[in-house]
Amino acid sequence: DAHHSSLQIRFRTYGSNVGEDNWYVDNIRVDYPPSMAVSGDGMTETLVQGDSAIHNMVIENSGQGGLIYQIDLVPHLRNGAAFAKPAEGQAEPASRDYPESVYEDVPKGEDIQYTGYPVTRDMGGPDNFGYYWVDSDDPNGPAFNWVDVSSTGTDYIGDMDDDNYIGPIPLGFDFVYYGVTYNEIYIGSNGIVGFTEASMSARIPRPIPTATQPNAILSLLWDDLNPTDSDNPGAHLYAGQSGDMFVIQLVDYPEYRADPGDVFSGEIILYQDGRIKYQYQSIASGFDKLSCTVGIENVYGDDGLEVAYSTDYLKDNLAIEFFKPYDWMVLNKLEGEVAPGEADTVECLFRTTLDLEPATYTADMILNNNDPVNDPMTMGMELNVLEFIPYVCGDADGSEAVNVSDAVMIVNYIFISGPAPDPIEAADTNCDAAVNVSDAVKIINYIFIGGDAPCDNDGDGQPDC
Repeated sequence: DAHHSSLQIRFRTYGSNVGEDNWYVDNIRVDYPPSMAVSGDGMTETLVQGDSAIHNMVIENSGQGGLIYQIDLVPHLRNGAAFAKPAEGQAEPASRDYPESVYEDVPKGEDIQYTGYPVTRDMGGPDNFGYYWVDSDDPNGPAFNWVDVSSTGTDYIGDMDDDNYIGPIPLGFDFVYYGVTYNEIYIGSNGIVGFTEASMSARIPRPIPTATQPNAILSLLWDDLNPTDSDNPGAHLYAGQSGDMFVIQLVDYPEYRADPGDVFSGEIILYQDGRIKYQYQSIASGFDKLSCTVGIENVYGDDGLEVAYSTDYLKDNLAIEFFKPYDWMVLNKLEGEVAPGEADTVECLFRTTLDLEPATYTADMILNNNDPVNDPMTMGMELNVLEFIPYVCGDADGSEAVNVSDAVMIVNYIFISGPAPDPIEAADTNCDAAVNVSDAVKIINYIFIGGDAPCDNDGDGQPDC
């Protein structure tokens, strides 16, 4: 009965203090509600590395009011936890502005007298490259899980000195960092690890990013440390590969002029898939953890992700993970409006690269909308990535030549349940995404009567798939 031109609504306050009585009005409608329905309960796709596929998602509105929707993709971390790309204001910024005084030098043994910004959230980013960080205090963050390489790695503590570095040390695999591939590292004595040699002995922690050297660094606990401190002779610095990880482990590591027992134990873990994890096992109560820098920085010093600078953040059993979510699902639109009785189609592109590790990737697609019954609506997304195995079309037996043996293998597989070609795609000689009688006919014609080559369906001499 309120749908008429003379309707008015008034909000009035009788408060006596001007500017101190605030009204917050939410969830008020002045039209009919929409009714949203989305095709399917979720999407699942299986792709070989380097392939892609498109699914169409149809959003229908059967209500009397106009539908407005907005889509958020929430990728999951590889350990199964969800990581929502945070909206503005929900995460720590990638970097901050600081006064010029924090970039000045100070004498050995002194700290820059500055208190940095407090870290009030459990995640941060993105930086310009797209890196985020999330710590173990977040319900969906990484778990603290100490990786001990003291018995399998090399103890480099005898090569370390105050304000120096060692390296290069081979990683044993290629590691992509800010788009650059590295296979070796340098370890500085002051709580930093770098991918270049320049200024790795730096002792004064700086905000991130900072153009001055060192750059291309991993700052676990960048401060004036001293692994040769005479009051704390039990320090160790282990480094070595453990499965798909390379671990740099600092144990009972003291700061400069530390009192006995003022040490910390922490580690940096580099994963072959590009993730980085910092772990802090223990930090003595007398260790000066307030004057350090924690974060990552690129090779030019113009981009980076600062977790903490000169502030009270680090603690025992803390884990921090840095990563760049791969956008394996791309949508052609993230919002739209649907009139009553109409529908909208969203193209959902599943995509992979040859570098995307074979695994199962999952995400939640969250449709925020103005349907009071279905707001929000969540749909599960899943992508299964299979390893790409190079093959020659028609080379069913893997001999790197297409001949009678391949025809025999394909015929046996199809007609008498013989062993399957490996990979099975090699037997798909007519490129129809199935292995059946047509493929046997195709390869027999090619071998015995000079027909078109496998995977060449138009006779131009070029593969069609």
